[in-house]
Amino acid sequence: MHLTGKEAVLEAAKRFVNLTKGLRVRAKFGSDDKAMLTYDVDFGEPIGICRTAVLMTFTDGLIACIELFYDARPFEKNLSKDAIFSSR
Repeated sequence: MHLTGKEAVLEAAKRFVNLTKGLRVRAKFGSDDKAMLTYDVDFGEPIGICRTAVLMTFTDGLIACIELFYDARPFEKNLSKDAIFSSR
């Protein structure tokens, strides 16, 4: 899934927050214009904890690119990716 533009990303972030019960950052590190985070997202049952990593690239102090890495299998039967990434 590819989102472009501040409004599309903001709307996806709002939907994501509404679906989660909690988030715990496990590790974070950065170098030059990149930052990497690993974190656990608690979606509650039936999905549970989703271990996730994100690589962010910055340009002029603003996020220019977000690459999200996670195992999508727990979502396949329980939650459509459209629930987060597409407007309803």
